[in-house]
Amino acid sequence: MSEAPFDFLDARSASRTLLAARFTWRGADEVPGALPPAELAREVVVAHGGRIASLSDEGILAEMTSPTDTLQCAAALQDRFALEKARLGPGVTLRAAVAAGEVARHGRELIGEPVALVNRLAERAAPGEVLFSQSVRLSMTRSEISSELCADTDPSLGQPIHRLVQPPGASNPELPFGGVGLRRSRAKLRIRSRRRSRARPVLMIRRALRSFAVVPRKAKGWGAPILTSLLVAGFVVAAGVWFLPTRPSHAIGKEIAEGRPREALRLAERWAAESQDAEARAWRGVALAAVDRVEEAREVLAGALSESPRLARSPAIAKGVVRTLDRKGADRSLVMANHTAAVDRALLEASSSKRYWLRWNAIAALEKLGGGDKVDRVQAWSLDLQHAGSCGTRVRAARELAKLGDPRAVPALEEAKEKGFPGAACNLKRAAEEALASLPRTNG
Repeated sequence: MSEAPFDFLDARSASRTLLAARFTWRGADEVPGALPPAELAREVVVAHGGRIASLSDEGILAEMTSPTDTLQCAAALQDRFALEKARLGPGVTLRAAVAAGEVARHGRELIGEPVALVNRLAERAAPGEVLFSQSVRLSMTRSEISSELCADTDPSLGQPIHRLVQPPGASNPELPFGGVGLRRSRAKLRIRSRRRSRARPVLMIRRALRSFAVVPRKAKGWGAPILTSLLVAGFVVAAGVWFLPTRPSHAIGKEIAEGRPREALRLAERWAAESQDAEARAWRGVALAAVDRVEEAREVLAGALSESPRLARSPAIAKGVVRTLDRKGADRSLVMANHTAAVDRALLEASSSKRYWLRWNAIAALEKLGGGDKVDRVQAWSLDLQHAGSCGTRVRAARELAKLGDPRAVPALEEAKEKGFPGAACNLKRAAEEALASLPRTNG
């Protein structure tokens, strides 16, 4: 059966701005939870109000009305893929292009010179680059777009070609285009999400009112107070739903608590890319600390807390601040400069951590802050005896436990006496035996 010929009289023609992108996604499919590139691109384009003409595992073609919005959408795509690249590795890349002009539409198919041009530009673009045509430059809002002229334009393209560049003073310069377009797309998605979530209490109230309407009229005397009470209760429930926390911090904290720090970092990177406030950057620091990027976390947290010191009162952010101590010779100045009750609690919790440097640096910070008397020394040295990586450290722990003279150390010492430290030159069994001999035994 032959395909029906294309009828130009049936095609709709209109001036449109087109966005084309090509994906490279090597190795990312092996990472659990990684979204396919087509889904990532669809999410960004739809958030910017674009209409997808074609979508595959290798690329996307979309149309929009505004050249400025289309360029910002292309920038958001590159920033989004840059975030994924940081998480999934160098095999994740995107090349993008934008062109404008008269386009004919036949069903979902787009036909016209701009379609051919934007596809050619997407093929010519380097990974991480956005190229666009002179027609786009002439109609865009130049105060909102930063660009430069490509010096090596192919004469066969018929017009000068320009390259999108990062705007000056970008809040997230580590992203290719500063995260401005990505922030705007996320803001639109959040507005839609809020509208959906806030529709629920309205529906609840409507249902409650409909149920009130069926109360028999003969119950009028006693029903009024009951109905009033039910109505008030309904509004209280609705208000509770309305004000349920929806900030990204709750999702990030949940991922960390459930042992998925890399997913937490992905969420935090997105939030920091779309928001300029100190809280978003502080949560990015918390997530960086959770994946053991301690030095980077300390720098990010220091910047956020210098702008908004009250954030150190948050238990979760305080834990992130304390987690920056998890290094040999860690800088404790961030903890000292942001000393709050929440930081004190986080330090005390860290003093019983199995992580050696976190535990002892937290103890040192508590001593400096006058809280050394709160530290459980028996627990701290017992953790060294059970988990330290060197036999010498474990022998020292046995001797320190003997000095403390606390019978709570007996179980850890007995375990060390039985197991020793296989393959080490020091004699942990003997040290544990000597410590046990000096300790008082509890009855039973």
